[in-house]
Amino acid sequence: MDENKRHKIKATRLHLSRQTTTTSALSNCLPLIDNVLQVRWALESNDIVVQLVGRIEPNQYMSFGLSGSPERSEMIGADVAVAYFDERGEPRVDDYFLSAKSQCDGTRGVCPDTRIGGSNDFHSVSGEYVGGVASITFRRSLRTSDVKMDQDIDATIRSQVIGAVGNLNNRGEANYHFSGWTAVGFDGCPVPLSPDASNEAEKRTPKNLKPWEPQYIEGEDIITAQIGPTGGSRGYKAITGEESWGIAWWLNGKLIPEVYVERGKTYRFIVEGGKDETNPAEYHPFYITDSRYGGYGQLEAAERERETIYAGVSITNVKTDGTGYPYPTAVGRLCTWEPKMGERDQAENVDTFEEYKKSLELFCHGDGDPGELTWKVPMDAPDLLYYQCYNHQNMGWKIHVVSEGFRLRREKGPDNGAALSRSCNTISIAVISLLLCAVIGRK
Repeated sequence: MDENKRHKIKATRLHLSRQTTTTSALSNCLPLIDNVLQVRWALESNDIVVQLVGRIEPNQYMSFGLSGSPERSEMIGADVAVAYFDERGEPRVDDYFLSAKSQCDGTRGVCPDTRIGGSNDFHSVSGEYVGGVASITFRRSLRTSDVKMDQDIDATIRSQVIGAVGNLNNRGEANYHFSGWTAVGFDGCPVPLSPDASNEAEKRTPKNLKPWEPQYIEGEDIITAQIGPTGGSRGYKAITGEESWGIAWWLNGKLIPEVYVERGKTYRFIVEGGKDETNPAEYHPFYITDSRYGGYGQLEAAERERETIYAGVSITNVKTDGTGYPYPTAVGRLCTWEPKMGERDQAENVDTFEEYKKSLELFCHGDGDPGELTWKVPMDAPDLLYYQCYNHQNMGWKIHVVSEGFRLRREKGPDNGAALSRSCNTISIAVISLLLCAVIGRK
């Protein structure tokens, strides 16, 4: 999610008129997002045929569906189609149920129906991608067999609808939208979206902005973990190469810093990521793992087998066969870095992270105490680990595990970026030994 461009949800109604047509002649058209996303549709017998046309990049999705409220456009409770092209370039449409404004944790959030016990009711999918414009057509029955997560479509009334465009995450699932849900009229689409050599999708992505230099924590044994924004195109994605939900870990007031720890030493993490289990948007347990993505709590059993956890998770209800249920232990009150009152996020408007941080302030929400995680680094720990969120993926970054005597020195390299060099006490010892040998050799 790019929180810098979050749009207010406004009411939008769709009127379904029944007519006999083909998928190549979908005469009904509604511009969901001006010059970005259009939906075309027609009714055929007991089905609705839908075509989404959007200016998107190959790793993005376009979505359209029925609002969670019959009175207004509402994300929570919405029944949505998410259309995109997979890694093979094949068009896909997934059925989503939106139970919370958070990344899907396997039970709640912005989830594909198939991940939370439902079914994908969309079929007959076809599409093409030409010149930055995606066109994906699909069908769905007006009556649903999945009454828990899907809504029936009533062709006799106007329906509240929502639409959005956003990025796909590493699971190929929808991240929070960065554009969507604007008020529109019902006079049809004045100008059909067509391939454009200038590619409007690329224009909307500020690729020319220089990423911020990475942040570091070294030589500190008390580290406070809080929640904050991802820093737009200069921050999380530029640093990690991964898509994020729009929030990330901030450690000691720094956006996803690389943390250096020494084997055998003990570190104390003060955790303020939220502890309300009933609200997945405000529940971010902290843990240490060898997974680049995190989100252990939402993984299937086979996926968990491939991950090793080093701190922040315990096992409860251990059975006689030694099995049990994992649960996070590093949970505390919620503290978030947010734009100062009345200001918009300035990530795209400032050149350095230091300038960006000055535009933010720290808010701690409600009562409660911070959580705490005490971790003694194992002597056999691998050189690279990660701090992550137990429930959601792509919120943390690297922990470098080093031996005693390591010192981090940042220098300006030939590209004026931050370069790292290592210096150990053993190097000094080796130099002294060589000097002694030289002196002895002269005698």
